[in-house]
Amino acid sequence: MNVHAGLPDIFVDPERMKLVIGHLVGNAVRFTPPDGKISLTAKAENGWLLLGVQDTGPGIPLESLPFVFERFYRGDESRQQTDRESGLGLAIAKSIVELHGGTITVESAPGEGTKFSIKLPVIDDND
Repeated sequence: MNVHAGLPDIFVDPERMKLVIGHLVGNAVRFTPPDGKISLTAKAENGWLLLGVQDTGPGIPLESLPFVFERFYRGDESRQQTDRESGLGLAIAKSIVELHGGTITVESAPGEGTKFSIKLPVIDDND
């Protein structure tokens, strides 16, 4: 875990944000091999808090990347590990982050892992 000291305050619903981070970490755990690595990062930059969840799993196929935040999108069926996966987790995560005034993005390449990045506005001390 790489967390910078002195992170600024943000205004979020803690329960909803736990769902977002929990889903991203859960996906990373599910798709990272036993000898792989999962990294969590947090840092402040230009009025934003930047959070990252990165893994060394198999990655997401390039043709799937534009669709990962769409409702019910489940990607490559061969990667599905359970019939209980609904394809809603990332869509819900995106909605929650956007309702907090932030953004969520994904970077991935097959065989190189995946990184989800969340950008949330910090509390302006001048308000």
